[in-house]
This record gives sequence, C-alpha cells and structure tokens, in this order.
Amino acid sequence: MGVRKAAIGTSIMSLILVASFAGAISGTIAWYASSTRATLSYQGTSISQSESLQIGLESEVDFTKDNHNIDLGLGLIHEENTNYYWAKAGTGLRADAINAFLSKHGFATTELSPVTSLGYTNHDDQDLALKKAPMAYSTNTYTALKYSYAEIKLIFRVSRSGGDVYSRNEKIWITDAVAEAEDSEHDKDIYKALRVHIDGGLTKFIFNPGTAKNAPASSTPVAGLLDLNKDGYYDHTDGREIIYGAYTKALDHTNPPSIFTSEYYDDVNNLGIAEPTESDASTFMAKHYATNNRGYTKTAFATYIASAQAQYETLASILPTDDNGILSGGIPVTVTDDDEAGIAHLKATVYLEGWDHSVVDAAINSKFNLGLQFQVDRAV
Repeated sequence: MGVRKAAIGTSIMSLILVASFAGAISGTIAWYASSTRATLSYQGTSISQSESLQIGLESEVDFTKDNHNIDLGLGLIHEENTNYYWAKAGTGLRADAINAFLSKHGFATTELSPVTSLGYTNHDDQDLALKKAPMAYSTNTYTALKYSYAEIKLIFRVSRSGGDVYSRNEKIWITDAVAEAEDSEHDKDIYKALRVHIDGGLTKFIFNPGTAKNAPASSTPVAGLLDLNKDGYYDHTDGREIIYGAYTKALDHTNPPSIFTSEYYDDVNNLGIAEPTESDASTFMAKHYATNNRGYTKTAFATYIASAQAQYETLASILPTDDNGILSGGIPVTVTDDDEAGIAHLKATVYLEGWDHSVVDAAINSKFNLGLQFQVDRAV
C-alpha cells in the first residue's frame, strides 16, 4: 500500500499484510479446508522530528531470542521492567519481529484458515470468539484453533517534543485501509473475506478493509444452506436440508416448509445470481435434492430464517474528519493512557470470515494484500 502523505506535523504508521490463499481441499470440510499463507510486516514514518508516533509489541514472554538465548536481531528495544518491545521512533515493526511474536504465542504465522465470528454486534463490548469451520452434517460449533488466525498486541506512544516525554489521552485513528487482490485477474475476491477485530480500550468492533472506500457499515449473514460434502446439493439428512451457522428464529427442523420434486440451482444464500447454473456452483450455491426432500427455497429461507449477523465497520464509517491534520469524529481505535507512560494498547485480530461468499474453492492459490494506516493529530 502506498502510504499517502499527511498534513505537516502528523504522524503515520502503516501496517502491511501480504498473504496468499492456498491449500488442499478435504472433502468433509470443503468450506474452510483451504489455508492462507501470510507474511506480516510493518512500515512507519515520522513526518517531523518534533513529533513521533512510535509503535511496538506487548508480550509477557521474550520473543526476541531463540531457544539458545541468542538475540534474533529483530530491531526492537525492550523497555526495562515492562512487557514493551519498541521499534525505533519513526520506524516500523519488521516482518520477522511480527512472526516471532506470533510464533511465540501460538498464533498463525504462515497460514490463516478461514473461521467465523458467528453473530457479532459492534460497539457492544463484545469479545471476539472465533469458531471453527462447520463439519458436513453437524451443526455443532467449536472454538477456532489459535494457529488459524493472527492476534497482535500493538502499543503506541506519541512524543510531541522529540524526547522521552509522552502525550496523554492521544486518540489514534485508522485513516486508510487497502485490501486487494495481488493479481485481479487470477486472484479472485478472497481479500473481501479479510476482517480485523479491533479492541483498543475505547470500543470493540469488526473492521472490513475489503469494501469500497465509500461503502457504509454493514454486516455478514452467518447462517445458510451449504454444500460441504461437495456433491452439488445443499447438505441434507433424513429427507431434510440442514441449516448451518447462527440464526435468530426458532425452527421446526422436523418439518421444513418446502417439498422438492425436481432439482434446480437456487440462490438461497443471496449471492445475487438471478438464474444460477452449474457454472455458478460452490459451497454457497447448490441444487435442492428432490424425491420428496424437504427444505428451504430462497423465498422460504428469507421468510422462515432470520440469520444472525456479524456487523462490521468500513473505512467510510470509521474515518475521522481531517482539517489540515486536526482529526475529529470517526471512530478512534485506541487512546494513550492518562499517566506518565502515555501508552496506547490495541489488540488486532486478523482473520478470514468463512461466511463471506468469497471463501470458495475458486479462490485457492490466490494472493491478496492488506494495509492499515494509523494516524494521530498534528501538534497545535
């Protein structure tokens, strides 16, 4: 991501995530069986010597040395008697530093497997509880494994004088975000499934960086019919179609409303395909199984099923107003403490939301880029 220039006196840090969607399919969990290879790196700049936004990592264990206690040369400075590991002011966190941190804490470093938040309400002080992929024919949910996603504990501080005095109550915003396919022709739309959960003390929310710049806040439905066994039909058992995910209406699973006497492709999950054919088939698009099988047409599903939603913010919904470097409004992601240390804490969880319709077999081996830009006010 090319970091745009800021107004004079503004400090910017950018987070760059480069990843590829790659892996093999396992028949019973086709929805989520693909994995994502990821490399994380940070870049940062201090716009002026008199003002600096410094970034670091917070860790209770030392991740900067190997098993033989040899320094890994990650370019970090451990602040004595704290859990803080700082990059030099005005610089960024290197990829090897991020990967060492993630590896030490058991999170994903080179692979991300799509998971799901299920239902999530932004700004409701709701913790993120990621869940594993559903298994074919099972509606049980299980906690996602740590190595399926990346959870990074970031720290920030702001020096207005260029010395060791740090500003208190400094709000920090995300002011730019890019999520895009590396090769738009080959790499499909998997970047649209990227999510970043923000937990910075001010509020908690899911951020979707893969939307258009002017897109409003929205949500992802997290329930539907799926073809997880890859036979071309929505999964069914005992003559009834199976609804996966989370929903908000009580259902009579013994008596779904529709009886199918013919087979046809049906856009039950609302992919926006008016007359789907075999070429549109995917985990989210399949046929109804006939021979008196009972289930849900698109109309019946919308009528009888109220899917739970995973709410998300977009760049347009969190972006502050920028008046020559003076930021206001929007949704700040964290704020420096009201004490002498002046530290801001931000836990950022990067994951792929499996209920996003871009998570299909056709996206395997695609590559994508993610970039986030952090910014504070200029000095006044």
